[in-house]
Amino acid sequence: TNRLYQRNRFISPEDVSPTLCTNTIPTIHIESSLRVLTPRECARLQGFPEDFKIIDSDNQAYKQFGNAVTVNVVEAIGNKVKEYMYEGY
Repeated sequence: TNRLYQRNRFISPEDVSPTLCTNTIPTIHIESSLRVLTPRECARLQGFPEDFKIIDSDNQAYKQFGNAVTVNVVEAIGNKVKEYMYEGY
């Protein structure tokens, strides 16, 4: 089976990703092997564009992506707030 491990929890990679944390590196279990998600894969999960340059070490990049707010989520929240604010006008 395929599972994603993080802080003593695991899910299927086809499911929703768990929160990226600054103190753990997410590991994916595919069939019979384990591998760490790359910083680029973590960036993708957080909604960063493909051309985003990761210039720090892998450890620093994992911390940065763990601290990041998912861009797509912030944009969706902002759009809903905007809709609500202008609803009566």
